[in-house]
Amino acid sequence: MTSPSSENFQQFVAVCRTQIDGREWMRQWPGSIDRNSVASVLRPLAMKYRAAAERLKDDEVIATIFTDEAFALLSELRNQYCFFVIVEIAARHIGDYSSKIGAEAVSEALKAEPNMPRRLS
Repeated sequence: MTSPSSENFQQFVAVCRTQIDGREWMRQWPGSIDRNSVASVLRPLAMKYRAAAERLKDDEVIATIFTDEAFALLSELRNQYCFFVIVEIAARHIGDYSSKIGAEAVSEALKAEPNMPRRLS
């Protein structure tokens, strides 16, 4: 993964904002995290971060942006609205924007939003 610059970070936040805006109604909506849908949203950024990549499978997109542990934590959220709220906050915890979003950043984001709905059992 190339080091995402401040510009890349701003683009990442913009993608998250697009997914969040207008979806407040979804906050409590039952659901789950659709890995394929998340990968579809993040694919253009992942391809940019991996400059040599012409095509990325869903798992490669996810692995470009998140550690396995982080994605496992994020997968416990109720739906994609909740997912992108926490992802946007977690991205801000990285600091230099040069690494994947890890479990520690996700944990900090979850502490910042303690009432974020989780997946229904």
